[in-house]
Amino acid sequence: MSALLYRPPSNDGWVRIDPWPLCTASWRRDESWQWELYPAARFDLRRLVRSVEARRPMVEQWPLFASAAHDAECAAWEAQRAFVDTIPPSVRRAVMAFRDHHLFLLRIAATGPFAEELLAPDVRGHPALVYGVAMHLGRRDADTPAEAIAELVSQPRQVIAERLGWSLAPAGVRFLTRVAPGDLSPSVLRAALSLVNGRKRPPQLRARTPLTPILLSILTHPVLGPKVTPWFALEVSGEALRFRAQLRRQLLALVDREAGGDRARYPMVCPFESFRQLQDRARVLREQETTTDVVVSSFPPPPLRLDAGPLQLWPITTPQALTEEGEIMAHCVANFARDIGIRRTHYAYRLITPERATVLVAWRRRRWVLVEARRADNVAVSWQTRATIRSMIARAQQVAAHG
Repeated sequence: MSALLYRPPSNDGWVRIDPWPLCTASWRRDESWQWELYPAARFDLRRLVRSVEARRPMVEQWPLFASAAHDAECAAWEAQRAFVDTIPPSVRRAVMAFRDHHLFLLRIAATGPFAEELLAPDVRGHPALVYGVAMHLGRRDADTPAEAIAELVSQPRQVIAERLGWSLAPAGVRFLTRVAPGDLSPSVLRAALSLVNGRKRPPQLRARTPLTPILLSILTHPVLGPKVTPWFALEVSGEALRFRAQLRRQLLALVDREAGGDRARYPMVCPFESFRQLQDRARVLREQETTTDVVVSSFPPPPLRLDAGPLQLWPITTPQALTEEGEIMAHCVANFARDIGIRRTHYAYRLITPERATVLVAWRRRRWVLVEARRADNVAVSWQTRATIRSMIARAQQVAAHG
């Protein structure tokens, strides 16, 4: 099988790509007949496949016309088609799912079943890890032997990460599987690695939340990263990348307004629960700019009696008490004064034992649910305490429903 030859637009020579399973690149000048290894050759398999398929109907019609002008073009198309057909269809599909580094991904896939397993588009695959290996090969000055590539990709995933210089715990290696092949780029991989390098636990996300570029841009932001809750991250991951700058500006503006323009108070701003909550919080801030204080002197009666049970939760019944709670605990619960006093969509409780915390519930989908349980400086309560609060809320609503 002959090699694929093409002339790069920025060069006065030719590039040769050896057919599968070699997939090595060489280059030579027009006036030279000596080929030199060219590991940094840019090769786009998707573009080549699209070109072959787009010209297929035209080539099939050429034999009907007696013209020698088409012979050269037909021969070039046949060479490209033959090159593409040497690549197994499963490998071709897996490599074309990535945006770049196709030549190195083909060389990795050609080393055997371990590499194909990493490329597999299912739970066995690890796109970020195999993309990291491709980047590693692209940074080398000399061509890497296929035996060395096979030895690397046949190792356990944790060992491959260590050989690449990544300081990852097992949870961090699993976390990187959330990045889809089509989203991977050098900058996206660096951003994902910054979230897990040297850490025992990656950020808490819902099980099916993908690590998309727009979500990574929020998670890696020094101010916005700590404000991302699992449900908010799931919503952000589905947004189009073109809204990245707009969303970051909106979130930063909201944090700055809630902190009163004081950057030292940024950590006291509550995390983001959902896009709907963002709109509500922004509306509250706009109203607070025109109204200096809440137009009620006391809050309505608490929606749930939570003062009996394994934990004692005492309702916060006035705007003044809510403000004092926010100052004592160093968080932003006072921002919910209008939601409690006027809209009646939220209510706040003071937890004394076993942890001193502020509990916030909200009316969602025809029931009251726990949205926040924070200790001083916005530190989350333990999962045992959070689970107990949720069970108490569920029991209190059952009692209220049955009179």
